[in-house]
Amino acid sequence: MSRPNSKRHSGNKIEIKIELTYAFSNRIPVWEPGRSVLEKFYKENKLPDLISALQYLDIKTYLPEDILVKVDRATMASSLEARVPLLDHRLLEFLARVLVNYKINGKTSKWILREAIKDWLPPKFLDRPKHGFTVPLAYWFRNNLGQFVKDRILGKRFLKRGFFQKNL
Repeated sequence: MSRPNSKRHSGNKIEIKIELTYAFSNRIPVWEPGRSVLEKFYKENKLPDLISALQYLDIKTYLPEDILVKVDRATMASSLEARVPLLDHRLLEFLARVLVNYKINGKTSKWILREAIKDWLPPKFLDRPKHGFTVPLAYWFRNNLGQFVKDRILGKRFLKRGFFQKNL
């Protein structure tokens, strides 16, 4: 009994399908649903609304455990020193007290920030959609890393672990 893990992929005239085995899916721990995590933050921190709860959760988990780690590693690798001025504790303490309708106004996020800086920046910078610093995995897998990853995932040593099955 297995569940598909990826779409069929044609490469080098061999059709490969990798499936996540039932045994592996049973090894994945059941994580507490996000709703109960947010409810816990609401109760423990007396947060006024869902947006504040999500922001608090980001500040306590996503930023220090993911985003800031990536920024730190990338800048250190380039011998740069990065500063994150919008994470100054005094600014965060102030923004935690700001009403939600100043944080999000309709579909506009960071509304109070946009209003505060609109006289200094042209609209093309304020109105453009957000874009992150993504890793070009698709390009790497189609080019440099593709064969390497395929060799590792479909290699005998890896398949012996029982997490994946190779079906040709």
